Amino acid sequence: MSGPRLLRALAMAPTIGLAFFCALAARAADAQRARAPEPSPPAFRRFFLPADEIKNRDWKDGYPPIDAKEFKRLLETVEAAANGGPGARAAQIEKAEYALELVGEDLLVGGVKLRLARRGDAAGMLLIEPCSLALGAAAWQDRDAKPAVLGTGPDALARVLVEGSQLTCGCSQRGERTASGAVSFRLELPECPITRLTLDAPAGIELTTDQGILSKSVAGAPNTNRWTLELGGHNLVNLRAVAEESASQRRPLTLLRQSLEYEFSSRGIEVAAQLKLDIHGEPLQRIAIDLDPSLRLVAAHYGELDVPWSAVTDVETRVSHVVLQFPEPIDGTGRVVRLVAMAPLVTDKPWRLPGLQSESMSWQEGTATLLIPNSLVLERLATDGCRQSRITALSAPLVGESIEIQYYRPGAMIEVQLAQRRERLKVDNGALVDVSPTDIVSRCHLQLSLARGECPVFQLGVHPGWTVDMVENLESNRPVDWELDDSQPEAAELKIRLESPVTSEHPSRLVVRGSRRLPPGPTFDGGQLGMLDFDAF
Repeated sequence: MSGPRLLRALAMAPTIGLAFFCALAARAADAQRARAPEPSPPAFRRFFLPADEIKNRDWKDGYPPIDAKEFKRLLETVEAAANGGPGARAAQIEKAEYALELVGEDLLVGGVKLRLARRGDAAGMLLIEPCSLALGAAAWQDRDAKPAVLGTGPDALARVLVEGSQLTCGCSQRGERTASGAVSFRLELPECPITRLTLDAPAGIELTTDQGILSKSVAGAPNTNRWTLELGGHNLVNLRAVAEESASQRRPLTLLRQSLEYEFSSRGIEVAAQLKLDIHGEPLQRIAIDLDPSLRLVAAHYGELDVPWSAVTDVETRVSHVVLQFPEPIDGTGRVVRLVAMAPLVTDKPWRLPGLQSESMSWQEGTATLLIPNSLVLERLATDGCRQSRITALSAPLVGESIEIQYYRPGAMIEVQLAQRRERLKVDNGALVDVSPTDIVSRCHLQLSLARGECPVFQLGVHPGWTVDMVENLESNRPVDWELDDSQPEAAELKIRLESPVTSEHPSRLVVRGSRRLPPGPTFDGGQLGMLDFDAF
């Protein structure tokens, strides 16, 4: 190679090397960008806990529990943002107005107007849930009636692509006829802080509802009434339509089977009532029950739910008028409501057991069970409108008896007389008898003990012919308060009253001194040497 050509080659070498280096650097940068992770929704783990544990657990470190539906909505928002799609929470419903008409007997037809609060002008998705209404054509009134994109997602929930702030949509829902002749509409509406519903119905149709404020006015069309229902933030409502004549004549079609359980103890009586309802008429939102004066309601349950109640006491009769308010109306057969009430224990006199009555339901049958522990004695049982059907022992480890009673009619009466069981006093005795030509003198030593409880007073039988002279406490060497009742000579009784009662920890030792004339004749029965009768011990 000649000199000039070699110089030109050497001069180009740095330029070629720089270009090669730049190409390598660009390729490395592309590879690094290819390896960089793309934005993705945050990873999370699901933990399933019993509902009671969620309520009772102390949540710390900024991890409080969140409603499952709200979590799902938030997750959809994050996923939509990560995938470049419209946000699932781009808008909220701030006001909803429903204008419906009752067509025929069981069909609501009309439309809804939703006013939205948007989060910016970008398009987003609005979840319309819950919604029992069948939705029709929709349009944006603030976008020159532009048709709205409305449909359902993979979860079968309705969604609309938000492109405006005022959405109108057609809707309808068919009701269900109940056994009482009414037509029931269970409306589930999207959550909203302000909800108003207007319904035009033929004159002669009465509406009732379990939520909101309902008012009636005359509509523009002839023979038509306009009903306005202000729901506020309520979105679940049961609406019923019934003819005026049947509304005033219909009778309750709820059948009641009632069982009461009286559990007695020294602290009082716990009354557990089970009301089994067969609801053949309209669903029940509330039931009214009257409690006898001595009963106080402490709990009410429907299934696993606590039922709130209110109570008003009649000043004259002292009867408590209780109203149970169910969270949602109940219907169907075999519905069980459980009540727990307390009453004080009455002993040593006849007493009518307290009960409960309901005038709004048709009574079918009733039972009562008396659970009497061994510490109490049932001295008397009287019934009116019912009868005793069976007696069994209490289930172990309880000791006592269970008495079952079958009712014949509502308001049946059970009268009892209970007493505290008294432990039998144990008496160990021995007697020193001195027989003289004219008299018999006896010194009877007694040792008294008791397994449990206490006994300050007791009685001893005295055999005929004997006279008690003295009763003395051997521990204190002091006389004891005693009294001899000999009004019936053949059955005299010695009543002894102790300064300190006999207990399981403190037995007592006494001596009873008495005398009698020697029986006539050369011989007499040896039984006449006994002064005291211990058959009762």
